[in-house]
Amino acid sequence: MDPGEDTFGNVYLSMKDMWRREVKNKKNWYENANKYWSDQTADMTGVMGGLPEIHSPDIRGSRNFFDKVSASQNLNRQRVLDCGSGIGRVSKYLLSDLFQSVDLVDQCANYIQAAQLSLPGNKYRFFIAGLQDFIPEREAYDCIWIQWVLSHLTDDDLIAFLNRIIQGLRPNGIIFIKENTKKKGFYVHKDDYSVTRSEKLLKGLLTQRLQIIDEELQTGFPDNLFKVKMFACVPLIRNYG
Repeated sequence: MDPGEDTFGNVYLSMKDMWRREVKNKKNWYENANKYWSDQTADMTGVMGGLPEIHSPDIRGSRNFFDKVSASQNLNRQRVLDCGSGIGRVSKYLLSDLFQSVDLVDQCANYIQAAQLSLPGNKYRFFIAGLQDFIPEREAYDCIWIQWVLSHLTDDDLIAFLNRIIQGLRPNGIIFIKENTKKKGFYVHKDDYSVTRSEKLLKGLLTQRLQIIDEELQTGFPDNLFKVKMFACVPLIRNYG
């Protein structure tokens, strides 16, 4: 078992123990997270947790990782889905330069509204939905980018989400995942209702549905932050029947 703790020092024996104690009502868990983020400013400072200075190294690290993976996999670059897009930061500064069309999904309506103002034109489509509910268009995307948002999903909902986005991927498509990780166990954030999992726990969930074809540690962030890992993944089983 991998024990964990929360913001207030409460200890959990395992993830299963934590979910049993903390998520008696799943709807409340997600609504509380949505309320927290909706109360933050719809700008770089708000979506970066008060650390806008990590934006540049974040985009630089993502671009370098994307270029390495896409070159080796001969990735098509027609349409990409930005999951947990916030104000469209990653779409604007990374994905819009790489793909012909960009779709953005986030459950905070004020973030999507800010993204629409920042990303005008018919290159973009916008969806207001939590990833626990979002169903992508079937075989629509060459690439799906998921950053700093899987921490909000329960284990069961994370697996269900992976099942759905696999169906949204085109043949030879790639899923990129970028998340905070802990060295051991997990940490429950009681402010924004999210869970930072250890790399072991996160990989244990991802590899139930995905094959990790490459991974890399984000560099250039302050030492006091959680380590951020990037994963390039493909479905274990592609089902396009």
